[in-house]
Amino acid sequence: PKKEKAPKPPKEKKPKKEKPPKEVDKTPPLPKKPVILIWVMAISLFVLIYIAPGLVSYSFAVSNAKSLSDNGEYAEAYKELFGITIKEKDMELYNQVATLAPADSELHAYEVFLKNNWQLEALDSLICAAGRCELNEDNADLYACAGQMQVLKSEITNKLRDKYGM
Repeated sequence: PKKEKAPKPPKEKKPKKEKPPKEVDKTPPLPKKPVILIWVMAISLFVLIYIAPGLVSYSFAVSNAKSLSDNGEYAEAYKELFGITIKEKDMELYNQVATLAPADSELHAYEVFLKNNWQLEALDSLICAAGRCELNEDNADLYACAGQMQVLKSEITNKLRDKYGM
């Protein structure tokens, strides 16, 4: 047979605590003009800290890339533009530099290998540079930098002919 459970005694209700009446806030509201000025100053500070450096660094990178490209240092100019979001007005410069940089970087590698007296690696870099010129020749015509590509190509072929008889 099942055991009968003993009835539980009813719980005693606790008396409710009386809350003290809320005190009425008698302080005057903040004046609107200083609050608005503080918000304007905070937003200006935010813009100055977070947005302005991005704009300044972008224009600095593009101007550096432009001057490097004008001096024929296409690989360095590409390094300046690499990793930033290019605006539409600067896309022509980026395309030109991206077309010329592969051959230029191989030409720089050739010079470094030659300084270290690594003849085989220097020849390999020079041949790779000639291949990069051939590979990007159509892009050079498309991006209006065929003249610069021709200068690079003639420099590479002159070095191949003079140094290696190729």
